[in-house]
Amino acid sequence: MADFNGLVLSTRGERAQVKVDQERSRLKNQRSVVDCWNPIAAKSGQLVEVEYQQLDERKAKLITYLMPVGGLLAGLAFGRAINNYFHWEQDLAVIVVSGLLWLGVALNYVHVFRRDAMHHGSQPVITAIEEASYVIDMKDD
Repeated sequence: MADFNGLVLSTRGERAQVKVDQERSRLKNQRSVVDCWNPIAAKSGQLVEVEYQQLDERKAKLITYLMPVGGLLAGLAFGRAINNYFHWEQDLAVIVVSGLLWLGVALNYVHVFRRDAMHHGSQPVITAIEEASYVIDMKDD
């Protein structure tokens, strides 16, 4: 069951600003606009359901430590694949630069993850888009 419902005001990446419908909110003293994680890609103007999801501390630490290692390994593998594709002699510079670029992307993800998820222990997440319902009154005048 949703903690609150609201209207998406704007989106930026995987984040969304949601205007809270105070009348339908299960939470008291809720802010009027909440910054939410938007994994279902809701768009501006859509009505959504939002839940606060708890973050398991052990999983959070696992993500923050393994993500950079995975990014570096993926970058090294990608650099090697590029070398093989273009039939270059094992050019170490391409492999190292690719590894560092992927490491940078992973570190950026970890930074955003720490800021948004780990800082609060729970975060608001858009879980569903509400279907629009219309009522048409067909009275004869």
